[in-house]
Amino acid sequence: MFNRFSAGSVRPTGGAGGTSPRRRRARRRLTSIALAVASAVSLTAAVAPQAQAGWSNCSSGRMCLFDSTSGGGAYASFASGSPDLRAYYPYFNNRTESYWNRTGYRFCLYREPGYGGAYLLVYPGRYASSISSFMNNEISSLRRC
Repeated sequence: MFNRFSAGSVRPTGGAGGTSPRRRRARRRLTSIALAVASAVSLTAAVAPQAQAGWSNCSSGRMCLFDSTSGGGAYASFASGSPDLRAYYPYFNNRTESYWNRTGYRFCLYREPGYGGAYLLVYPGRYASSISSFMNNEISSLRRC
């Protein structure tokens, strides 16, 4: 899902045509760090599609979107949002029918990717069992606002 991260490359500078042991160790450390960061990011912004998820699966400190009314169906949980549900959470692009903001922040749910178009402002602690027809199944990006 997050395969766009690249740790870069370490190139030898001079020497007998090979990479020094020190540079190889540095390269391995960078690769390990990059993999750890990528894993942490993917776990932090994990989508948890599960049948009949329900409101109770929305953890404190998360903004949750549900693909059915009253917190039913599959859900996605966010700490800070997503610029494009098509790219990172394709199942949820234009499929949100209910939500619950369990964070201490306001969230904006946007109609277009990249935080564009009309948006729905959701205050901390608020939920909607059914989104109005204006934005129902129209959410393509979201973020704290």
